[in-house]
Amino acid sequence: MSSWFELNKTPDGEYNFNLKSESGETLLSSPNYYSKGNAKMDISDVQHSCGYDALYEKKSEGNQHYFELKTPKRRVLGTSQMFKSAEDRDTALAVVKASGGTKTTKETF
Repeated sequence: MSSWFELNKTPDGEYNFNLKSESGETLLSSPNYYSKGNAKMDISDVQHSCGYDALYEKKSEGNQHYFELKTPKRRVLGTSQMFKSAEDRDTALAVVKASGGTKTTKETF
């Protein structure tokens, strides 16, 4: 099985998505959206933006490292999990770059 987007509905009626790896690990998580349509539009934005290095912002908080994928106008599309090392973060970023173009979306609701 290859990577996929998992589209979720929260108990509050909002939507979000996760980019999942082949093994089911969450690679990237979106913010919440008021509509399913907006979440789907940002999935499309991830698919088109994931290959551009300039749209990733690497960050650190204390001993934790993560990254954000942003639109060209710098709006956050998704945030990675926290990593113990910058090297692990960079490895995960490379996986998102390689798998974020997947066209597969699975709804969980």
